[in-house]
Amino acid sequence: MSMAMGGESRDSNSELSAGASPASVASISIGWCSGVAERHPLWCGIALFGLAVAVFANGLSGSFYLDDNEFLERRPAIRSLSTAWQSLATRRVGTVSFAINYRLHGLDPRGYRMVNIAIHGLAACALFGFARRTLALPGVADWYASRATALGWSIAAVWLVHPLQTGSVTYVVQRFEALMGLFFLFALYALARVAEARTAWPWLAASLASVALAAQTKEIAAMFPAVAIAYDRVFLASGWRELARRRGWYHLAALGIALWMIYQVRSALLPERAGSAGFGVASVTPWEYFRSQAGVLVHYLWLSVWPGTLCLDYRWPIAHSPSDIYVPGLLIVGLLAMTAWALWRAPRWGFLGVCFFAILAPTSSIMPIADLAFEHRMYLPLAAVVAVAVLAAARFAGPSWPRRSDVSEVATRTDGNAVLSSGADWNRCALVPAALLGVVLVALSARTIVRNRDYLDPVRMWNSVLAVSPWNYRAHNQVALQYEQRGRLVDAERSFQETLRYRPDAWWVDVGIGNLRARQNRLADAERHFRRDAEHKAGVGLAAANLGRLREREKKWSEAVMFYDVAVARDPGHINVWLAKANAHAHLGQAAEAAATYRHVLELDPRSVDAKRGLARWQEAAKTTPVSAGTERKPADPLSGS
Repeated sequence: MSMAMGGESRDSNSELSAGASPASVASISIGWCSGVAERHPLWCGIALFGLAVAVFANGLSGSFYLDDNEFLERRPAIRSLSTAWQSLATRRVGTVSFAINYRLHGLDPRGYRMVNIAIHGLAACALFGFARRTLALPGVADWYASRATALGWSIAAVWLVHPLQTGSVTYVVQRFEALMGLFFLFALYALARVAEARTAWPWLAASLASVALAAQTKEIAAMFPAVAIAYDRVFLASGWRELARRRGWYHLAALGIALWMIYQVRSALLPERAGSAGFGVASVTPWEYFRSQAGVLVHYLWLSVWPGTLCLDYRWPIAHSPSDIYVPGLLIVGLLAMTAWALWRAPRWGFLGVCFFAILAPTSSIMPIADLAFEHRMYLPLAAVVAVAVLAAARFAGPSWPRRSDVSEVATRTDGNAVLSSGADWNRCALVPAALLGVVLVALSARTIVRNRDYLDPVRMWNSVLAVSPWNYRAHNQVALQYEQRGRLVDAERSFQETLRYRPDAWWVDVGIGNLRARQNRLADAERHFRRDAEHKAGVGLAAANLGRLREREKKWSEAVMFYDVAVARDPGHINVWLAKANAHAHLGQAAEAAATYRHVLELDPRSVDAKRGLARWQEAAKTTPVSAGTERKPADPLSGS
């Protein structure tokens, strides 16, 4: 048997009656995709969408995590549509979606996750349409083409419910990954429609529009031109000349979109620019990152097959030992060699390898990213892994599917599909594929539902992280913060000390311990920790905000205002500090200053109820009250002493 999807002989299964083609009888065998679904694939899409809701709904009320807190709670980018569009050069579409979410739901996690589930369901529908139409293309073996709808739905369904997808659906801020994936998959679907379209350009234009949206959602979209060219050459064009003649303009346009996106983020990638991604990342060099990624890729592949232990935040260590570098490295080199061989001998299988490696290339090659591994990066590449598994498993199970003796009567319609007149025989034919798919979907769905429960309890989530990576100082710090919120101050301090054990220069631990001391009414000790935090350049703003809150507790409102001024100068988008500053002005009776600061809060967050109430109270007084000053002593530098 040739592994090329196009290399299958159309004369196989010759023992079947001459009145029915092998492809027709094979299509009957997929009982779970009935004739109704074959004629009306929309029902398959509706089933996928319902499956997404059923599997991911139990995680709706989970907490925000990591970048969720920073991006959604503490930054003004999503507070209005205008600031959302201007905030990130290549992530405007995703940020605008968050702004719409905020306008409708505030900071209720359920609203954000409902949108994420809808995006994921639509992405699965796009994958189903793409896989179904690709398998039905001329040149693909009849064995697959006759089962295009069933196999396409199986690929999309397994991809949809896979536990790895919680990293892009239940982890709210990773909507960027899922939304980019939706646009990426729809662009491929539109490209696949060209094969049977009477007029190709509308579908190609729709594909380019989707590529543009993907490029304004996340940077991984830069790899679309490579995937699209490979798809066109393997499935649509008979040669490079035909590809250039018929769709050369399309590929040049897609490449132009990708290059424009890269141009927009070019400064962030330069060595001179420190950040969390690019050649200026301080924590890992390009060589260290490259030699560590083979192990990461092997781990991704393992989780694709056996997603037993998932981790929100790996803090993946840099590979140093030969066994950590060369063993997974040889495996990845072998897979790359197999992909190259397949492109030559069985290009339709090779295309799946190209998809996997091309989409992961920006995050798993030589350009450093502060976090070496994150599960959401497998959102799209997982589709290639699932497609290989489903197609190979279906073909392997082929010999056990019904023969002529299993079929009582076959009638071939004019469109080439076949129907059975015997319901009992049809049900018997459907048993094997339905059982196999059912077992896989139930197992994966159950694991996904269990994983979603981790998001409901932050302590449970972060302890699950520590079970995988006990050296993860961020996880220890998050556990400490959760213990502090729950009043378990002794456990919180113990976790803060664990944070320092694995990251001795973790200046933010002083903030946490300072807050513990403040809750214990040990204000002098709290101030000492906050001031020590201010010795670090990155901690000045946070230290000033906390010192301002201490002054509030001491009723020293004038000093509180001065500390808040320092804090907002360091972080102009910190809405809560601006609100605290406005309240401090109000306590001092400074009506004009209070009203102006409340207005500024509403500019940053038009939904702020506290700011609306404060402004309503003080704006009238501000018209008649002159700018006033507090009577307390004001140090020239609030961080230089009390």
